[in-house]
Formats: sequence, structure tokens, C-alpha cells
Amino acid sequence: MRSTQRVEGMNAYFNIFLNQKVRLYEFVAQYDRALAKMRVNEAETESKIENSFPVLTTPLRSLEKHAAELFTRKIFSLFQHEIRKEGKLFVMERVQLEDHRTYRFGEYKAPTCTWTVEYFPANITMKCCCLKFESFGIPCCHMIAVMKSEQLMCIPPSCVLQRWTRRGRSKCQQPSLTQICSTLTQTARFGILSSCFSEMSYYASHADKDFEEAREIAFQLTSQMKKRWAMRKEGNAEAGDKNIAPKLYGVGDPNVVKTKGNPGGTSSMGKPPKPRRCGYCRSIGHTKRMCKKLASSSQREGSNSDSEPFMNTELDPHTDDIDELPIYPNDPV
Repeated sequence: MRSTQRVEGMNAYFNIFLNQKVRLYEFVAQYDRALAKMRVNEAETESKIENSFPVLTTPLRSLEKHAAELFTRKIFSLFQHEIRKEGKLFVMERVQLEDHRTYRFGEYKAPTCTWTVEYFPANITMKCCCLKFESFGIPCCHMIAVMKSEQLMCIPPSCVLQRWTRRGRSKCQQPSLTQICSTLTQTARFGILSSCFSEMSYYASHADKDFEEAREIAFQLTSQMKKRWAMRKEGNAEAGDKNIAPKLYGVGDPNVVKTKGNPGGTSSMGKPPKPRRCGYCRSIGHTKRMCKKLASSSQREGSNSDSEPFMNTELDPHTDDIDELPIYPNDPV
């Protein structure tokens, strides 16, 4: 369900920039605008985290301060809410076992609701029956109550999910060029370089000295890459058209796929067209109008009808007009 919600949230974000009647070239431009806005918002959030510190408002100042230094701003607000919920809990039972201690907590004005937390002092790990840490990745209020009972001054490493920390991105290894597919096109390389230099441009634009230094380095690097590109272009032109790699820019034509439906005998896809047949002799190569057999048979029928004697036609008693009666050559007038 969480993966489906993530996809639906991304669709809702892109619906701000796209609609059903957008053209293909407009879609590419709007898609780049959406990604640029996401990068700018992310860079702005990271700058706010690095250059500011949240206000501490709970009595557990040591845990709250450590969470502010450890988590991102949004995760810290969720952790702060769990600290406020901890004020309603009280210890109902504390059991000391061989290798761990078990705490059972109740809630103020709701003593029937209880939660059990197991605390292992050897490796400073906790396990709560509510399973909020396993679901969301942040310590629940019951774990925070155990931290307060055990007089812990900071959050244990076992209760910290690395992806929610402020340094979570730096821990991730960026894929090297050898790990990327060898058929990477110029468009994909352009997108990767744009993403890399976008963050640098954001930070360099805040100070005059940084701006001048970044612009000078960018100008030198651009001149160097431009000379290399010109040399490769001249070398490919001298080597011939066969050695020039195909360039793929922008959006290409979509792949041709089979039509939907039954691919059995009723489908006409992939079959040669049926030849036209004559409606009389069922032969291939002509139609009924040009059929010789039909012409010869009609001639024979005409000759047979001329040799046959005329037959007398009986008069219709209901016919009074003589002009309506058939007249034959051998009949007397």
C-alpha cells in the first residue's frame, strides 16, 4: 500500500504541470520543469537544515537536542510529537530478566490500554509491541519512555534509521560510469550532468566570491569540453560515416507493438492480403466482368435460344386489350 501511495503522490505532483491535451514536445519541457522544482525545493530544504536549528519545546531536552542534530527537519517534528505523547504514559510493571528488562506501560485515563517494551542493555536495543519503529522508522513514545526510565542522554543507534538522518544521502554511493549501461545516450548524460551541477549552482549563487569562482571554473571547463568535442567531430568525419556513432537526441519514435485483441486466426496482422477471385469461375487474376468462361457460356445460350421454335402463348381470359398479347412472326394477324 505504501508503494502505491508513493506512485499516486508522484502522479498528483506531475498533474500540476501536465494535462491530457499536452503535446509531446511540451511534455518534455514540463517534465523538466517539474524535476527542476523538486531539485530546488530539496536544495532549499538542505540549506535550511544546515544553517538553522529548530526550537526545543519538550522537557526531555537532551533527547530532543540529539534528535534535532540527527534527523531531518520533517522527521524531527514527528519525533517531537512522540515526545509529547510520552507524557501520558506511566510504568505499570517492570520485570528484570537475565539478559533484558521488560516494561509495561499504561496511558493516562485509559489504563486498559497497555504496551510492552523489551530493553536489552548489552547492545542497547529495544523492541516495542506497537511495531511503529518497524513500520515508520522512528522511535515510538513507548521507546522514549524506556529511554527516560533508563536515563539515556541520547537516542541509541539501534533506534535510528539511516535514511531519515541528515547525512543519509552522503552515505549512499553514487553509481560510477562503469556501472551505468554502455548504451547510455547523450540525453541521459545531459540529464545526469544537469542534476550534478544544479546543486552546485544553488550554493554558489549565495555569495559573490563563490559565484565568480564557479563561473570562472565553468567557463574554463566549457571551453575545454568544446575543443574536445570539435576534435572528435573532425576525427569522425575523416574516418568516414561508418565510424560515426548514431546520435540520439530528445524523444525518438515509439516501438511498434502488436495490436490488442485475439492474436489467433481471426487476426489479420502479419498475413498477406487475399487475392481477388472471379465470381463465376473462382479463378485468380480477373473479375467476373472480364471472365472468358462467362462470355462463352452466354454466347452458347444465345445460339440455343435462336434455334428453338416459338411456343404459343395461351390467352389470358382476364386480358381484354389485344396490344398486351404477345405477337409471333408465324401467327396470322
